[in-house]
Amino acid sequence: MTDYPNGTEVTLTGDVVFNVDAPHGNWLVYNANGKGGTFNAPQFYLPNEHTAVAENAKPENMERNGYDFLGWYEAFGYDANGNPIKDENGNIILKESAFSFGGTLSANTNIYAKWKPVTNAPYTIVFWTQNADRTAYDVAGSYVGTGTVGDPVPINFVNNTDEDYVSGVGNNGHYIGFTLNHDSANTLGNLQKTTGYDAQGNAQKTIVAITNSYARR
Repeated sequence: MTDYPNGTEVTLTGDVVFNVDAPHGNWLVYNANGKGGTFNAPQFYLPNEHTAVAENAKPENMERNGYDFLGWYEAFGYDANGNPIKDENGNIILKESAFSFGGTLSANTNIYAKWKPVTNAPYTIVFWTQNADRTAYDVAGSYVGTGTVGDPVPINFVNNTDEDYVSGVGNNGHYIGFTLNHDSANTLGNLQKTTGYDAQGNAQKTIVAITNSYARR
């Protein structure tokens, strides 16, 4: 087989098969394993080359709002389609021991960042009141709290006849002259069921609760 360096002019007189002279080796692929985690490009290693943690992948450089970085881990296992196995919450199940840098790769390898939710991520609930003719809104109050990233917002609705209110937010969720309108979309209730303190990784999430689900009496 003849090697042709880049830029060589070749005259073809028949069918020719070209082969790429690609080095043999394997890829180490970093997966941030969560929205907002620090990106790291895959690293290629020759057969006898030893792995080393990338600069951006070092603990002091790994960042994700609302989470603490715990290290790099391989997936516990893969399904029939080659996807990492996940738990009931959709999180990739990782091996108990962290990936050990410094060895050689015998195959392409994926490693995943392991994160721990911050337990004091702040959030803000803003209450908006609708005017009598339902043409505009005013800010009625707000509440600032803290909680663990991914947990539900700790608020509850209290059915109190002509004065329904929200509990779990100090005095700011108690407004005289309002009643819950259960025929309309209950914005704050939906947030309680589906939204956590920055479930997507933003440590300071602002939750806006528009009280168009309330009817002025």
